[in-house]
Amino acid sequence: MGWRGRRYLPLIGSLALFILGCNLLGLIPGFHSPTNNLNTTVACALVVFFSTHIIGIREQGALRYLKHFVVPSGGWPP
Repeated sequence: MGWRGRRYLPLIGSLALFILGCNLLGLIPGFHSPTNNLNTTVACALVVFFSTHIIGIREQGALRYLKHFVVPSGGWPP
């Protein structure tokens, strides 16, 4: 990610600490890990999914970002 990756550290760090805390909570007898619940996992996945697309559009612009899903990596035309 280079030097520009520092701005995404709060997102990555908060997700890492949340997952770590939830999994450590599951080690305490009588508690269940919140990450064992599908709703928690889906919520984390949706945050990451939409964040990557929003960040991609913000960094590259909407057309250029969407173009890389359509155009082959070797260039166009083949």
